[in-house]
Amino acid sequence: MKSALVDSSNIVIAVDPITVREDGYISNRCFHSKANATMVSVPDEVKVGYSLVDSAWTPPQRPLAEVKTEKLAALAQKARAIESQNVLVAGNQIGTDTTTISRITAAISVMGRKPTATIPFFLPQTGWGNATKAELEAMQDAIWDHIKATLDNEKLHYDAIEALTTSVDVESYDFSPGWPG
Repeated sequence: MKSALVDSSNIVIAVDPITVREDGYISNRCFHSKANATMVSVPDEVKVGYSLVDSAWTPPQRPLAEVKTEKLAALAQKARAIESQNVLVAGNQIGTDTTTISRITAAISVMGRKPTATIPFFLPQTGWGNATKAELEAMQDAIWDHIKATLDNEKLHYDAIEALTTSVDVESYDFSPGWPG
């Protein structure tokens, strides 16, 4: 335990070593003032800025906007990592990158005019093969389903974080559930 000065709002304004003169002048190495404060005993981990809430010493809360910005940035980073994962189609890993999406989309477009055509397609698991329009459409559907599921989950968590009203709630919010994969 150590000594601390607490103001009228129950916020710690100074900690050991504290000197209080008879005229009410308060000082420690960093703080010198004539203040309306009370000397109390606090646990060793309590620092300046802590407050007494419901008989417990709690650390100062970070600004809500700052905490939300950090949490939403972490959420976006997680979403982009999930979004860029490959998807499994007929036992093959298909990339979700823009190059793969563009090639599949272009091939389907061309094959719309030539529905019986096949196109050479390389898959890391099987090497070169010929893909039909239906196979390419299955790949495209799997990619877009994966991306949509990722974005839907990101929006769900984003809205939940935005609705929170305290820094503590935002910091403790868990956005790990619900991702595809």
